Amino acid sequence: MRQPLLLALLALPVFTAPALADCGEELRLAMKRAINSGPYRVESTVTMPEAVSESRVDIVPGKAMHAVSTSGDLHHQTIVIGQRAWMNTDGSWQEMSAEMAAAAVAGLKSAAADPDTLGVISGETCLGASVVDGRDVLRYGYDMRTSEAVGHSDVLVDAQTGLPIRTETRTTISGMVGTIVSTYTYDAAITVTAPP
Repeated sequence: MRQPLLLALLALPVFTAPALADCGEELRLAMKRAINSGPYRVESTVTMPEAVSESRVDIVPGKAMHAVSTSGDLHHQTIVIGQRAWMNTDGSWQEMSAEMAAAAVAGLKSAAADPDTLGVISGETCLGASVVDGRDVLRYGYDMRTSEAVGHSDVLVDAQTGLPIRTETRTTISGMVGTIVSTYTYDAAITVTAPP
């Protein structure tokens, strides 16, 4: 099942930027800080050769996730709370089997994991400061590799808040080359509840 992997990659918090000499150290410390920033939303567009999909993932780190994805006429929702998970693909909610729920919970946990334990990020680079849409930002880059995907991400971090605001990823997932563009919003009011 590729969806939990893709959702985990989309939800992976990216990196704030303390002034350290080593970009790898900056990114790892920043990821830890982003994970601890509280609830956040990731809105992404995934462009692959045969399809474009949109997703919105609300995350309460370490506790809950609500993912909504659309690709053409296909609509899918997943909610994970604690050790339970539900999905909705045809307009009705169903609780997932224990095996599927465990995979969804694992995706949530990997999105909130200590970056030092993930082992998927390498080649970190500090790309400098710039202004984007009137905001001072710090730019970073990194390579990533999982069992099903390889790619390179460029990250924009708001220089004032120290939180990531956008990632642009060029990736190969199971042999298909595509892009993932994600924007991040941090909001303590974001919650995730069980389906009706």
